[in-house]
Amino acid sequence: MNITSEAKVGLLVIVAFALLTYFSVQLGELRLGRDSYYSAEFPFENVSGLNRGARVKMAGVTIGEVETIELDNGTVIVTALIDKNYPVARHAPASILTEGVLGEKYLSIDFVSGDEHLGDGQRSEHFNYSSGADDIMAALGKVAGDVSEITDNLKTSLGSPQTNENINEMIFYLRELSYQLHQVIVDNQDNVNRSMGNIAQITETLRDMTQRNERNIDALIENLEVLTRSLRSKTPGVMESADGAFRQADSAFGELHGILAENRMDIQESARNINFLTGELGTTSRNLSEITNKIRQGEGTLGKLATTNELHDSLLAASRGIEELTGNISGIRTDITVRPEFLTEHSETRGIFNVRLTPQGTNRFYDVGLVATPFGRDSRTVKRTRVYDHDTDSFTVDTTTTEDKNDYSFEFNALFGFVPRDNLEFRLGLLETTFGMGVSYVPTWFDNRLRFSAEAFDFSPRQEDVDTHLKFYSDIYLTENFHFTVGYDDPLNDDRKSPFAGVAFTFTDEYIKYLLGRMPTP
Repeated sequence: MNITSEAKVGLLVIVAFALLTYFSVQLGELRLGRDSYYSAEFPFENVSGLNRGARVKMAGVTIGEVETIELDNGTVIVTALIDKNYPVARHAPASILTEGVLGEKYLSIDFVSGDEHLGDGQRSEHFNYSSGADDIMAALGKVAGDVSEITDNLKTSLGSPQTNENINEMIFYLRELSYQLHQVIVDNQDNVNRSMGNIAQITETLRDMTQRNERNIDALIENLEVLTRSLRSKTPGVMESADGAFRQADSAFGELHGILAENRMDIQESARNINFLTGELGTTSRNLSEITNKIRQGEGTLGKLATTNELHDSLLAASRGIEELTGNISGIRTDITVRPEFLTEHSETRGIFNVRLTPQGTNRFYDVGLVATPFGRDSRTVKRTRVYDHDTDSFTVDTTTTEDKNDYSFEFNALFGFVPRDNLEFRLGLLETTFGMGVSYVPTWFDNRLRFSAEAFDFSPRQEDVDTHLKFYSDIYLTENFHFTVGYDDPLNDDRKSPFAGVAFTFTDEYIKYLLGRMPTP
């Protein structure tokens, strides 16, 4: 079969056109059909810099391209053509990113597993906010403007001669204080060392006592477990009693609301006094600004002192003394607890502030606290009245009156504690400024969120008609730092016994460090 020259030329043109079309599709990433792609919509707040035809990537792999960008009622809708081999979750976040620093922008979709996938033409249920380089630069510009304004204000407020004089005076007092503090630390170093030695000796003695009485402690724990099982079987009745106590507390809170309403004028007067105090604080702040300006310029005798090494040497000596003093207690965990308790029977409140020091790696602890109690120290006032008659040269009237009082007072707690087991602790020492002891037990049920405690103190009351003070309560922990308290106080004394309820906040080392880290620094 002979092929003419015209047929050969036509065949060559067809083959060349087919090759040209193939290479154009490969190099331009053209989509000749949508059978292998599906359409998905992504809502955005802002897509500045993103164009049609931009790449769509997931985990750095190109899976499609941007088809359209439209505005719908203030929301930007980005429609993308995505390869069907790459399903996108219905709640997958999307963002606008840039190739390198100055490269073109593309649409990035996060991979989310365990979720339904978008179908053809469906819209993502995740609304996306822009967080590109443009927004970052704008935020940085605003921050720079704020910093410039702050520095201008500082420059204006720190330029008064009175401020320099006040700062020089403050530096002088700081130098004197640091020197005196250094002397106090040096003079009492031996006392501190002896105290630490005594504490170590006491803990060693208590450990020996515990080892000798280990069988008795085991028997006590078994009895406590029997008691907790009995309490658990009687929980419904206890809850009914607690419900009655809560109703009494609600009635007391209603009376408190009435008292606040009656004293509204006094509260308003207190608010005006606070406003006046705020103005005085503003004046003090301006005075401090004048003082810091003088220190900065080095004016006056104290200003020159600030530029010498004398103050530095004194502060360095004081810091070394403090470091030596605190070196012995650097491994102590600190827990601070604040707990108000409302006595429902008397409509009174008792406040407890406690600091627990626990040496790390040991099974002992030390409690130091302050208690504000409505049944504080008893006082007796004896008054004698005598009338002298000059005519008869004798006393015509001679009377004696006695008055007993029992008011609010502040009492101290100072206890040594020992933990023979993880769920049991004993306390011994001063409770409300009298000798006392306490025990706490945490049962294994309720996920260690329930704690039973009992305390006994004031074994020799100051009044003849008052018996030993007993206190039983339970702590219900919602979190490590917050728990409720319910119990019964002083059941042996009819005129003081009462159910009570309260809440407690505990600040641990980690929480205190977190709060200090959140405080603004100058």
